[in-house]
Amino acid sequence: MHHLILYALLAAVPQQDQIRRVLETQQQAWNRGDVRAFMTAYADTGATTFVGNSVTRGYQNVLQRYLRTYPTPEQMGKLAFSDLEIQLLGSSHAYVLGRWQLERSPTGGGPLGGWFTLLLRKTPQGWQIFHDHTSQSPPASNWPSWRGPTALGITTDANLPTHWTRTENVRWRVDLPEPGNSTPIVWGDRVFVTQPLKSQNRRTLMCFDRATGKLLWQSGLTWSAPEPTHATNPYGSASPVTDGQIVVAWFGSAGLAAYDFNGKELWRRDLGIQKHTWGYGTSPVLHGDRVFLNFGPGDRAFLIALDKKTGKTLWQADTPPGEGQKFSNWSPADMYGSWSTPLALGGQLIASWARQVVAFDQATGKVLWTGEGLGDLVYPSPVHADGVIVAMGGFGGPSVALRAGGEALWRLPKSRPLIGSGVVRNGYLYVVDIGGIAECLELQTGKVVWTQRLRGSGADNGVWSSPVLAGDKIYVMNRSGETFLFKAAPEFELLGSNPLGEPSNSSVVVSDGDLFLRTHAALWCVGRK
Repeated sequence: MHHLILYALLAAVPQQDQIRRVLETQQQAWNRGDVRAFMTAYADTGATTFVGNSVTRGYQNVLQRYLRTYPTPEQMGKLAFSDLEIQLLGSSHAYVLGRWQLERSPTGGGPLGGWFTLLLRKTPQGWQIFHDHTSQSPPASNWPSWRGPTALGITTDANLPTHWTRTENVRWRVDLPEPGNSTPIVWGDRVFVTQPLKSQNRRTLMCFDRATGKLLWQSGLTWSAPEPTHATNPYGSASPVTDGQIVVAWFGSAGLAAYDFNGKELWRRDLGIQKHTWGYGTSPVLHGDRVFLNFGPGDRAFLIALDKKTGKTLWQADTPPGEGQKFSNWSPADMYGSWSTPLALGGQLIASWARQVVAFDQATGKVLWTGEGLGDLVYPSPVHADGVIVAMGGFGGPSVALRAGGEALWRLPKSRPLIGSGVVRNGYLYVVDIGGIAECLELQTGKVVWTQRLRGSGADNGVWSSPVLAGDKIYVMNRSGETFLFKAAPEFELLGSNPLGEPSNSSVVVSDGDLFLRTHAALWCVGRK
């Protein structure tokens, strides 16, 4: 009787609408974090098949695959189906073609998407999926922060250019008005970069068309009071960040501001004077509904969490004051502080501060754990892989590796003088120091496997940028604007170098097969032709 009633109800609704409702119900279940409810759209039989990178047969096996691949709500993200085409194959079968998209935070794995085809059968329980073929497009189309979609300097895009010159494999080049150290970010058809206009006392955010390099708009803030910085660190050195809805940029004493994709200011916050003889460089972090900023260094230094929509302060944790050791003409106050961008990791925010690593609860600002052992100066951002957090010091200071919870794994009393952050592949950590010396270390022990100088053709072989990992290749640009490629492997192998002949302190950006390179003179888009 129950099945007869259900059939009568289904008959009153067009078949395509019934199938559309099955997918809507799936989407709703996924977005509330309920994998098992999502799976009720599949036929509970041993013949149910899922085809992705491999073939999985049987309802229970498909269920377990989903549970293994998406174990947390953060990794599940928010699912959306679009471009649906539903075709009936007789009275009891149907074919569906569509596009899927997962919006996820960087620590959740970043955005994913692709196409799917479904075969459905009409059963007494309604329309059910018995064959699912889902493809995954590379999640590298967006580069939302200066270290990419994972905030760890890693891309899954494998089809990248490996050779270019000033004229070869260049899609476009646009002049920039002044030197700058920040790294561009990319979302969809937009490229964003922060840019100082010193003569106008302006700190700006520029937005370019990704396809052509055309300037779409330029917004920003004004600051006319004196603001100390080093000659090699122009104003506006903090990179912007976006989640596809807003773009947030920090302009030091001029403030923190959020913009929409048309350049309209949504909110701004005056966080007070930022004052250090070497200026500032930490970038804001967007995670969920919050913006985080490691404000400093200097007399006023703190970690702050703000509401993404309003800019309202949610919590603030002050950085412990201190002084370093006087060096040359630099005072003890000059030799102390953190320029490190925090790492959002699950529900934690990991900050590398002077002398310590601190993990905060993102929601409340509560200190969850601390790890000691860093030096007085910290530039690189924390790196996480295989349950290990590595925090590296600057100016040749110590580096530490910690387990989640703050348990010490290893400590190097003196490491390479670093500004850029590292990348990890297959249990090895790779860094490049300010002298242009690349180094490979064992992640679990800190043991140095190899060191190799990257000799370029320009006048300055130093490196301030952070390496980017693409497959088994590492891309890193030196201060002469020459990008080196070398193998991410326990034996060093140089794969090539590509000089542009323009100074740069920025990192390589990867998006959908293209590279975006910011020099002191221009913004470049490099791609295979």
